[in-house]
Amino acid sequence: MPLGLYTKAIVRRPSASFVNGLTRSELGPPDMELALAQHRTYVGALEDCNLMVQELEAKEEFPDSTFIEDTAVMFPDFALITRPGAESRRGEVELMKRLFGRIGFPCETIDSGTLDGGDVIVLDDHVYIGLSKRTNSGGARTFGRILDNHGYKWTVVPIPNEALHLREVVNYIGNRILVCAPSMAMRNELESFDKLIVPDDEAHCANMLAIGDNVLIPMGAPKTLKKLSRMNYKRIIELDISEFQKMDGGLTCLSLRS
Repeated sequence: MPLGLYTKAIVRRPSASFVNGLTRSELGPPDMELALAQHRTYVGALEDCNLMVQELEAKEEFPDSTFIEDTAVMFPDFALITRPGAESRRGEVELMKRLFGRIGFPCETIDSGTLDGGDVIVLDDHVYIGLSKRTNSGGARTFGRILDNHGYKWTVVPIPNEALHLREVVNYIGNRILVCAPSMAMRNELESFDKLIVPDDEAHCANMLAIGDNVLIPMGAPKTLKKLSRMNYKRIIELDISEFQKMDGGLTCLSLRS
């Protein structure tokens, strides 16, 4: 499937325990009523981009499980079940195994090292794997062997210490363009791409999501919005995800797309 031409998405509703999830931010606890409203708006935006959205039930035992992207990576012919770097999240992968098992979709699993889906960017037949606080070299190598068996190329990309995941600081938005935080703009591993560099005071906007000729961006980035408006997107959709940002979340990590 050409990059960004998604047809389906899987999301999981936030649970009441979401307020007890992992976070590095100092933005205070999320307002659950507002978080649920923002999640509904996010799902609606995916549907407006013509995706068929499957919404999974909330799981109280897993406060971070609404960040479903970290638990799996989707390919046309298989799903990669991850091994999250945070031990408190490892039970979430069993939910994904059961989900794909029910529909008979083939799965591969990471059985050594750690790997979060938020550290993975799939660009057609090339996969970029971020080395981060949640994904280590052992997990990247294990994933790489799986990719070799499926005919994919792969590149490991170290990310700065202040970032949690690769997708926090780099995302692909079509036409050989990466949106990057300034810290990633000169990485040798990414030199073949053109760059849209977000300013430091809009660093949160590096986590945007391109779906076909639409792009979803977090609210509160007027400089980046101005740059995007000069590009050939059908729609630029601004979304308020303040309550998920309080828990280190962004636009990409709230869904699995295929």
